Amino acid sequence: AYAYGRTVAATSATRAGAQHPTYAFDLQGAGDVVLTRLGGADVVVEFPNDLEGRYFVVDLDRQLFVAEVDKQKGGASQIALPRGQYAIKKRLDSHLLMTRVQAREKGRIVVDDSTMQSVAFADDYAKGTPLGINQFERPVSFSFGVGTGYFGVVDPGGGDDGNLFPSMVTVQAHLRWHHLLRSQLTLDLDAGLGVTHAVRTVDGGALGIGKFDVDVAVGQAGVSVLWQQPLVQQLGVDIDVAIGPRIAGMGFLHRFTGASAGLPDQSYVSFNPGVVGVVGWRFVTFAHLELGARAHYVPYTVDSLRHLISLEGTLSLWVDL
Repeated sequence: AYAYGRTVAATSATRAGAQHPTYAFDLQGAGDVVLTRLGGADVVVEFPNDLEGRYFVVDLDRQLFVAEVDKQKGGASQIALPRGQYAIKKRLDSHLLMTRVQAREKGRIVVDDSTMQSVAFADDYAKGTPLGINQFERPVSFSFGVGTGYFGVVDPGGGDDGNLFPSMVTVQAHLRWHHLLRSQLTLDLDAGLGVTHAVRTVDGGALGIGKFDVDVAVGQAGVSVLWQQPLVQQLGVDIDVAIGPRIAGMGFLHRFTGASAGLPDQSYVSFNPGVVGVVGWRFVTFAHLELGARAHYVPYTVDSLRHLISLEGTLSLWVDL
């Protein structure tokens, strides 16, 4: 069944047409041999009366062929599928019609040829060639997110960084470009800002400890490349996880207030490599919630170079554009 599904999915987009392999085997022994288990059937895909032609349905999450519908005009056809992401393809004489379906929740999806994209036939697949559905089955898409985070800086060497970099709440905005080069890759552009009030202490030696009221602001802009993996098949719920590198520009501003208002502002800017990880839950077809975490290396130089680490937890709401 595995070889059959992969072969039909890989050859349905070739000039020669879909190939349907057969097999023969002689299995001997005692007891049941469990090959697979039945999945859920949460979404109904309907092919209306006026459609005609041969359609192929491919599971994009598992990259497997799941159904072939030889549709005759004048009667409706239906298939039931578990929740997930699917590609529906229709063969014409000179090209394919294709569309991508996100079956995120229970319901009914109606196939419409007029909304499908025209795609040229691929070259014939040689035996052993990977399926490669992701090369053409997932169109570029965008999403926008807004959220909040909690930002702080720590010194692995044990320095007092709360004095220079107090923790604070931030607000953020994101724009994502999905299916960058490959279906699992996403480009994330983000910007964030946080402001808090703090009291800086300075050890003046014989002069004692000086205390200064300051307003501290942190601004950042970053670029991340995320590798995204859906867990809908494994967990039965629509959850995605993603992880990847991030490069960020961070700016820190200290503005003295109160009795210290006459002192000049202090600022510091750095470029910081780091890593980001997120877990997203899609609660409706077009939107999802996301929990994230970031860690970055922050070089800080005043009298000497200090190797700091910024840590941030985030919560955001996303809408597909």
